[in-house]
Parts: sequence; C-alpha cells; structure tokens
Amino acid sequence: MTVKLWYARALFYRKDLEIPEHSEEIFSRTEKLKKIKTNYLLAAKTFEEVLKYLSQATPRDPDLGKWHFLWAMSEWYAGREDRAIQIFKKSFKYDFRLNEANYNIACIYQTLGQLKDAEIYFRAYLKNDKEMREEN
Repeated sequence: MTVKLWYARALFYRKDLEIPEHSEEIFSRTEKLKKIKTNYLLAAKTFEEVLKYLSQATPRDPDLGKWHFLWAMSEWYAGREDRAIQIFKKSFKYDFRLNEANYNIACIYQTLGQLKDAEIYFRAYLKNDKEMREEN
C-alpha cells in the first residue's frame, strides 16, 4: 500500500513532462496537455484506490490528511473540480492544520463563478489561519 502511495505522489510531482509553450502550434500544445492531464488522472486514480482502503484500515493514521490533500490536488489539476472540492474537505477533516484545503476550495469555487461559496471558504481559511497564528 505504501509503495502505491509514493508512486501516486511521484506521479503528482513529476517534472519530466514538457510544458506547452504559447509559441507552439496548437496540435503540439494539445498533445502535451493531454499527457499532463493523463498523468494527473493516473495519480488521482492511484490515490483513490489506496486511500479508500487505508482510510478504513487505519482511520487514525496522522498522514491521511496529507495524502487526501495530494489526491485532491491531482483531481483539481486533472480538471475534476467537484471531486477535488469533496476530497479537500476530507483532507481538512483528517488534519485541521491543512488549512490550505479551505483556500484551494475557495479558489476552485471562484474559478467556477460560485462567488458566495468562494467567500465562505476564504473566510474559513482566514479564520483558521488567524487561530493557528494565535496558538503559535
């Protein structure tokens, strides 16, 4: 299980995929974007397979929040915003220190034009950030 998690993480952080340039022809850019999206979809699928099992087998694992956060990022980068939002919520539920999850949810809602929802999560992010700073 752990090996698969590290594999999914490696897919997420992969640096060897070419980033399309604006000066390239459209076909070349499209092909590069397809490879990138396919990579994120594979990472998301791998995270999902492992974390569904791991969440049930070891529900108190302190790293579950972090792994869910990376899974959510993979979903978001793959263009599956609705799934990303739900998984970001889970990551924050597992680990309240992952306040960036609230910020990312707000950003997704903002790009989707759901400004009221974005405001709710931006406010949650700011509130949690303030509380964490006061504790330190």
